[in-house]
Amino acid sequence: MLNKICLLLGLFLIFNMKLFGKIVYEDNNLVVSSIDLEIYSDIYKKNYNEEIDNTKALKDLIIINHVINDLEEFNREFINKIDKDILTQFGEKALKIEIVRDIYRFMLIRNEFIFNYFRNYL
Repeated sequence: MLNKICLLLGLFLIFNMKLFGKIVYEDNNLVVSSIDLEIYSDIYKKNYNEEIDNTKALKDLIIINHVINDLEEFNREFINKIDKDILTQFGEKALKIEIVRDIYRFMLIRNEFIFNYFRNYL
């Protein structure tokens, strides 16, 4: 019985991976698919009014993932504050999709650090 459940679960996961997109990058706990790259490219174009190539987008997504994971581990209160800001600025839909949530988190984190730099050092 357990073998059947494992087999069905394995087949389901393989089918879903093929259905959702091709894996472009995989390392440790990070998996970036072609759909992630498309979503990031769309958000990037909307915010900066310019195209981004897949290599640069992949590099940005890796950096975003490392920053978010580090802050989730060492500064959870700050992430909670950022999530509340995302909820008010972009709505609940932005928090439901992980890649979109992380992109918006990174944008707000970057803006917060830039604001603090100008406020404290200039």
